[in-house]
Amino acid sequence: SDLTYAAEWSPWPANAPPKPSTENPPSLGLPPPDTLDQRALLTLLRQPVEVYFKHHLQVTLDLPDSPEDDSEPFEWQGLEGYLGRQQVVQSETPLAPLQQLKMRGELALAAVGQHQQTQLLALREQLWQHVSPWLLNSDTPVTPQLWRQDVKGCRLTLTWGGEWPRWRQRADGSLVQIDWRPGKVLAKDALASLWLGHLAACAAGRPTQSIQSGEDGWVVVSPLSPEAAQALLQDMVALYQEAWVQPLPLPSKTALRYLHAWTQALAKDPDHPMATQRADRVAHEQAQATFEGQGDRDGEWARNPCLQRLYQRYQDLDLATFTQLAHRLYQPMHQACQTMAPETHDHPVEDAA
Repeated sequence: SDLTYAAEWSPWPANAPPKPSTENPPSLGLPPPDTLDQRALLTLLRQPVEVYFKHHLQVTLDLPDSPEDDSEPFEWQGLEGYLGRQQVVQSETPLAPLQQLKMRGELALAAVGQHQQTQLLALREQLWQHVSPWLLNSDTPVTPQLWRQDVKGCRLTLTWGGEWPRWRQRADGSLVQIDWRPGKVLAKDALASLWLGHLAACAAGRPTQSIQSGEDGWVVVSPLSPEAAQALLQDMVALYQEAWVQPLPLPSKTALRYLHAWTQALAKDPDHPMATQRADRVAHEQAQATFEGQGDRDGEWARNPCLQRLYQRYQDLDLATFTQLAHRLYQPMHQACQTMAPETHDHPVEDAA
């Protein structure tokens, strides 16, 4: 079709004229950018394959509409429901956003609405309790800041600071970044924004500890040296440029599940002569279940139309490239994090994902 980029992913018909030479392929989509920002790297972290479709080709693929279900009215669903809950749990004064939700008709009336409010306030209390050791009365706001660096022909600009009470400055000048999320966090698949802000502040020379609090526990990200943070950001720019040229075989949730399973399996018997091979086999088994789904539970593939456009099953990924890219993009974040659940108190979770 002249109105789409379907030619980039459709097979060449057998009865068509010879395929043009690829030595100088036609330019499709937008040219590579010479500036990158938060949005670009967040897309890379959240779903690398979307860099190619959404940023390069400028196309958005949609999933088919799901049939109407028998959900109760005013049940918290989808992005709108999530954002409504997030406004409440992140606020120091939650009654104000609750009132706004009521005025917009996003809360039920009478007893049902009162039950929703009670649940939300209880969830907020739980999330704030998780991070109470990091909330000091002496904390002060952090002025919004920009960090810039020229990397591989691109000017990278990232923001950090601002957004009280998310960003807080200690008396010694170090920073704390906190993210309250009305969902589960121990799988480390919701860390993109927190991780990027963490890297930007550390790259600017401000020691930063970042914490993400969720329903199942909390994740603590340790400070990085400026040199380490800058090196990671430079490599993310290089990966973004690679993802711009062609889709990276790196479904994000699948990659994080692979890394978690690989780390856990390797730790069980690190001195075994076949430890790495055994860990890789176990990790691929769990990654496949995450990608394709298991039982009645949909996998990552079923929830992302870009992945559906490219692959039909886990083995369709270039698994050698997938493994290498998973370690390259997500392993630094995975290693920098310590996961904790309420029942473990101050002890790291052994099997959090």
